Amino acid sequence: MLTGRVSEPAWWDVLSGEAGYAKPDQRIYHAALRQLAASPGRALFIDDTPGHVAAAEALGLAGHLHTSTATTITRIEDFVTAGPAYGIVNSSFTAPCGEPWGNTPR
Repeated sequence: MLTGRVSEPAWWDVLSGEAGYAKPDQRIYHAALRQLAASPGRALFIDDTPGHVAAAEALGLAGHLHTSTATTITRIEDFVTAGPAYGIVNSSFTAPCGEPWGNTPR
């Protein structure tokens, strides 16, 4: 359980096939923010592709490049405890090294 200013962070996946556009198209990030009902500064975007994280950060989202479960969990905990967080945009569930995210809520 994460502690901080939110008791249960919201997790959203936006499927490009359903949305009609994909990362790094800005519209996919805006669709995720609409689902979260959050402003960019109150959402953390996690992905294993540097360009996708950079695109999210260019729109004002906090970003994290997933390289291991441990560093991603630490980044989520830091994000939640640092300030008012409304959601975590979860992009993929397997890192390039093949390490799974773990028990990531969906």
